[in-house]
Amino acid sequence: MAYSTGRQQCVMDESCKQAAIYNCRGCSKAFCSTHVADHRRKLGEEMNEIISEHDHLKNIFTQHTSNPNLHPLIKQIDEWEKESIETIQKKAKELREQLLQPTTTQINELSKRLEPLSEQLNKGRELNDFIETDLGFWKQTLDFIKSDLTSPLKFTINQDDKTPLVRDTSIILKTINERFDRVFDDTVRIAEDGAAVIHDGPEGHQEIRGKNEYSSGCHKIRLRIECAFNINLCLGINSKATPLQSASYSSKTAYLWYSGNRFIQMDHLNLTHQILLSR
Repeated sequence: MAYSTGRQQCVMDESCKQAAIYNCRGCSKAFCSTHVADHRRKLGEEMNEIISEHDHLKNIFTQHTSNPNLHPLIKQIDEWEKESIETIQKKAKELREQLLQPTTTQINELSKRLEPLSEQLNKGRELNDFIETDLGFWKQTLDFIKSDLTSPLKFTINQDDKTPLVRDTSIILKTINERFDRVFDDTVRIAEDGAAVIHDGPEGHQEIRGKNEYSSGCHKIRLRIECAFNINLCLGINSKATPLQSASYSSKTAYLWYSGNRFIQMDHLNLTHQILLSR
């Protein structure tokens, strides 16, 4: 705050009739001795809000650093994992049932074939009533049953690669921090660490390109135009191999949208997004 020798009315309140004796260098407004404290109090409150928002944001960063699983997409990945495991477990259960059902049936049939032989063996041993031909018959019957047991039904697992059991899932990284990176000449300035460009040179076309490069997919880039007076704006993409030029809208590798609701389409190559400004 600086003391003012000029006599002005306090701007803090219309009902205040006191003369302003302080000029605020921040807002360029004048306040009386009573309301200058109120003005500082409001500035202090705004400062506290900014600090509170800063602390909240810093706390979010700390939480994500200590627990990366807080990312919202982690929940989707967990759900995909759970669904995939349940699907695989369900299919594995079906396959086991398909395998065990005929196997169990075969065991039961062989067990029934063994029952008459068991009765004959018990009776022959109990009565000591058997001869060589009986032993040969019983031995042959056991060999047949054992052969059927050791020669199980033929099974194979058929895998259909055209119909995957689990949906293929991947992570697509979308660049959201685009920055301006190159200009055709010094009539345009890149400011705010690449977040802004300023065309304050003479009238004429100018090309500005972003830092990131794109070859496929859908990408969203947010732009805000300030102080646009009699401006012709051209937004689009261009091959990274094409040199910067003032009239890049005429490039054969450009795909452009013009501010007059015109669309310009040229030849297609590997693309990097382009912004063309003229004053």
